[in-house]
Amino acid sequence: MMASGAGGLGGAAQGGPPGGKAGGGPSQQQQQVQRPGEPVHFQVVIDRQPGVALGLDVALVQGASVNTGLVVERVVEGGPLDHWNKRSKALFRVQPGDTILDVN
Repeated sequence: MMASGAGGLGGAAQGGPPGGKAGGGPSQQQQQVQRPGEPVHFQVVIDRQPGVALGLDVALVQGASVNTGLVVERVVEGGPLDHWNKRSKALFRVQPGDTILDVN
């Protein structure tokens, strides 16, 4: 999943977890300089088990003045995404207001 966050609390770049293993924290590749006020992009890799939800609530945003996409409304405590956040530095945590750009 690629996500875009607001300056200061989102992510910083693209990159997978250490060693390329699913479910790890952000890689060294994600330690790029962030410019104040600019959205930042980062990749989240979750090894999801069948029948287990990712652990987030999203809203579809559409309109002429905004890009169409999914905006994170809530990260469910104890879910796979919450576990990602707990292993990640603050800059790479998915949080309400972040936009999901791509899901594979």
